Amino acid sequence: MKKWGLILLCAGILCLSACGREGDGGQPGEKGALSGDEVGQPGEKEAASRDDSGEGKSAPEKVVMTYQVTKGSIIDDLEDVERAVNEISVPAIGVEVEFKVIDAQEAFSRYPLWISNREPVDLMVLNYQDITRYVDRGMLRSLDDILYEYGTDIRAVSEERYDLTRGAVLDRFTYGVSAAQAYLGSGTGIILPKRYVAETGLSYDPAHVYTLEELTEWFAALKRLYPDRYPLGLVTAGNTYSMQSFFMETGEGVAGESTSGNLLDASEMKIYDRYASEAYREFLGYVRQWYESGYLYPDGALTDYTVEELILLGKICAYPSMSVPESIENGYFPEEMVCLRTTEVSVSAGHSKSGFWVIPSTSEHAEAAMKFLNLMYADVSVANLIQWGIRGRHYEVADEENGLIAWTGGAPSGYYNPLGLYGDRSRQYEMCSLEAKRQKEVYEREAVRRESAAEGFVYSSAKVSGELDEIQKAITKYVPILESGSVDLEKYYPEFLEALQRAGMDRVVADKQRQLDAWLGR
Repeated sequence: MKKWGLILLCAGILCLSACGREGDGGQPGEKGALSGDEVGQPGEKEAASRDDSGEGKSAPEKVVMTYQVTKGSIIDDLEDVERAVNEISVPAIGVEVEFKVIDAQEAFSRYPLWISNREPVDLMVLNYQDITRYVDRGMLRSLDDILYEYGTDIRAVSEERYDLTRGAVLDRFTYGVSAAQAYLGSGTGIILPKRYVAETGLSYDPAHVYTLEELTEWFAALKRLYPDRYPLGLVTAGNTYSMQSFFMETGEGVAGESTSGNLLDASEMKIYDRYASEAYREFLGYVRQWYESGYLYPDGALTDYTVEELILLGKICAYPSMSVPESIENGYFPEEMVCLRTTEVSVSAGHSKSGFWVIPSTSEHAEAAMKFLNLMYADVSVANLIQWGIRGRHYEVADEENGLIAWTGGAPSGYYNPLGLYGDRSRQYEMCSLEAKRQKEVYEREAVRRESAAEGFVYSSAKVSGELDEIQKAITKYVPILESGSVDLEKYYPEFLEALQRAGMDRVVADKQRQLDAWLGR
């Protein structure tokens, strides 16, 4: 579990700072808190949907919603936050929500069991999970009818900004709604203290994309300066995915699914097994070189430490992360940091792993679940409560005009939710400096110049689900040790490729290529 914090940095769906210009996460009746109708920019009324039928006067309908946590989550005051949310939702839409706490990593295995056992769950978020696998197995309810009737504000965001259902429409049916991202850009890099730039004497350009060879120069310089530390904290223990994309361009994970093949060259529109590519072999070669040179934390494939803990122990000098400004400003080092970019910045495409909110096919309260889902987009005070907690207790507003907040007491206490999965994040409060906020706006303008060549394509893995399960087993077994640099490539890399072939990688790639060709009309 201690490794899960690193994967959450990936993603665009990662998201320490949910951005906002208006709104209040305060508890109703609390000094400084605003009611749902008062939330908004100065002079603007909140567009929250209200139940005019009088439903809120009768007993509310109860909805069970998943509440994902990670190692860094603080949920001591979760019941208070839930109560504050319900003080808004019950009178507004006649719905009472119950948060069902689930570890983000355990959700991969627990969700299917819940649905199979018909446990009472009405609203789930598929964070980094492939929605097509659930649809193919009949586990999700299509949303089109209730989205049209009760999802007014969700549809408004989709029409005015971007489609929140993109990547969740299969066979013309809609199965999920994603969080409205605060910023669309994403990229990766290596985070390290700014003072290292002067200490190493190496040239630093925040816009430059550093190659593996250039990273090697940085690691060598840091090792000379700090021989008792490891220049890079690369923790791979327990990983079920590849870290390659944190260090170099890997092509496009078409439809958000790298396991079933990537577009290594978008101009060809041809699907490849990324693990058998020359680029992946090059990456492994550098990782092995870094390990043998003492540049990597040696127990990366076995350790129970997180990157943050390794930094506090003085063991490492840098770590891989997203290159978004908040990842730099709110990084793990207790000092000013910079990022050595390793990939270009691009727009996060809507795909089958976009972190969709879904309603299980077993839900007995689907309409109420959609009402509450819509409320998270309609009333920003609800989303702010779930994301940041109660104003005055868990955070203070530092800059109301720009929607910036800070921890009460200087550090999270009682409540902290690091997952930005709720509602329209572009309107929520943001925990960063004004300078970082402006940098993120520049970052997004840079990102929108690059778009996915396969935007809109959704891959259905129904015909090869068994093969994908076996492929994932091979990845889970070999990738953590290979990418830690701690094993002999000549022995274990061929074994990995052979395991992928036995699992049916060729059949999966061919299946995805057929669907892509049909989508392209060729």
